[in-house]
Amino acid sequence: MKHLTTTILFLWTIIPCQAQDLIIKKSGDTVRAKILDVNPAEVRYMKFEQSNGSSYVLLKSAVKQISYSNGVVDSFVAIAKVNTDTLPGISDPYKEGRRDARKYYTNYRTASLSTLFTSILSPEIALIPAIACGSKEPKERNLGYPNPDFMKNQTYAKGYKQEAAKIKQSNVWRYWCAGLIANLFFVLATFSKSH
Repeated sequence: MKHLTTTILFLWTIIPCQAQDLIIKKSGDTVRAKILDVNPAEVRYMKFEQSNGSSYVLLKSAVKQISYSNGVVDSFVAIAKVNTDTLPGISDPYKEGRRDARKYYTNYRTASLSTLFTSILSPEIALIPAIACGSKEPKERNLGYPNPDFMKNQTYAKGYKQEAAKIKQSNVWRYWCAGLIANLFFVLATFSKSH
């Protein structure tokens, strides 16, 4: 049990240290970075090698793709403008937003895994990140929506964001329960060996 705890704590501390994002410019150049913000006009980042240094800005129009450290890839290709009041071929934008969130939103894993590892060590302490992570809406950059122009439609965006928040919350609590069960298993195994 002591070795397992030590191993988990070691992995917990080194895994985030390896994370880096990769910006691929339309010119073909690549930049190892830590993305700070992506907005409709620009990408703000820090160079990975200078993580305590200055922040830089690229026009979004000069960026082809961003590969985030969590495996998510955002591609910035020209998409025909979409009327923000209606979406072509979609009769109910709210339902379509919810359906797309179930299909494309997968960036809840960091919150879920941190809750899992913490709850394996101490389910009581893990309630803090579970409540904090589960109650926060997903960040804009983590939504993973299929078409940025669809998010300009308020009804579609509302459906997508609400479903993504629901998915995140349910997965955070599912992982907390899994960690609780693992913790109880280890406690019972340790208790039964000592008696």
